[in-house]
Amino acid sequence: IVSRFAWDSDTLGDGWRAREGEAKRARLRRVAAESKKTKGFFELGAIDVYETLDAVQCDTFGLAVTPTSMVEIGVYHGRSFLPLCALRNAGETLVAIDCFDQQEFNVDESGVGNYNKFVSNICRVCGAIKEEDEEFWDGARDSSGELPSWLRVIKGNSLVMSAMEIIQAASENDNNDYLRSVRMFSIDGSHTAEATLSDLKLA
Repeated sequence: IVSRFAWDSDTLGDGWRAREGEAKRARLRRVAAESKKTKGFFELGAIDVYETLDAVQCDTFGLAVTPTSMVEIGVYHGRSFLPLCALRNAGETLVAIDCFDQQEFNVDESGVGNYNKFVSNICRVCGAIKEEDEEFWDGARDSSGELPSWLRVIKGNSLVMSAMEIIQAASENDNNDYLRSVRMFSIDGSHTAEATLSDLKLA
């Protein structure tokens, strides 16, 4: 995937990279502060890992200028999903996967996701980021009028999902000939060995 989207990062210009990097750092600081108000199981120190991965992908492989996506399985109330929102590049889509109220699929009771709390947290934090970074989110909502237009939610059991289902969700509203690849895939769903292996294979 990386070689397919190889890019001469020098063409982006050092000034552009520096400004974009500082904007993302500011968003991540805001997310770290706001995430303390969000229930979940994400250690905020991992934000540094996300930031490093993002910098390598964007600076070295030019993924900042490629229409890609980021995905998480097991979003719960959004605590671990929010850093992905903060790292989103212009034009990038995010996909959130959770069984939410379909708790019959949550066999190890690893966290009862709540869709309404997820929506509330995403909109609260994204709105707070927008106050400081007007370019972050244009305010456009999805067809339900609830979430940012760049966010797709799949409710269901990841064990029966296909990679194409996720890619198609990420590519929704794009040209039918183009399918986005996934540059970051966070797995935090069911913690059984079977489910974890299945999610890894899916990623």
